[in-house]
Amino acid sequence: MGRLAEHYLAHRNGRGAAPEEELFGSFLDAGRLAWPGIVISDEELVAHLARSCPSLPDPELAIPIDFTIRFEEDPARAERAALDVAAAVMRDTPGAAPRFETVVRFHTLTDLGLKGTVTLRAATWGDQGLIRHRLLMALHDRFRDDRIELVSTAPPKASALSPKPDEATPR
Repeated sequence: MGRLAEHYLAHRNGRGAAPEEELFGSFLDAGRLAWPGIVISDEELVAHLARSCPSLPDPELAIPIDFTIRFEEDPARAERAALDVAAAVMRDTPGAAPRFETVVRFHTLTDLGLKGTVTLRAATWGDQGLIRHRLLMALHDRFRDDRIELVSTAPPKASALSPKPDEATPR
């Protein structure tokens, strides 16, 4: 008899409740799903799920990657460049979802520029790292080649704020 069934019988017979771990313990008992008065074997459960859920969830997942361009940049040109790069990455990277059409959407006006998202799709969760890596590398190169300036939302480094020795004013 499973722990949950023991708890139920103890409570029903007036002996008080079983300890908390008995109440919240596993419903699984030696390869069976146990509930008071009901026992379902693993084989029966799997067969029922196979009949009831013929199409399991799609293992593919979206990979959104944000970027921000300066306000002075042409968003249509940046969108075309990002779509070209994303299509090439999806075509040439193992683990990319083969039938997915990449998309670029601009969605936020920040203090520094226009924020957009490139969305790609991986065939499985484990494939997303390589796809993300290749897109970031290729997008950076393409934007640099097309002279589309990306904006960083990170604060400037302390070394960038201090003057160089040759720029220091003489005393």
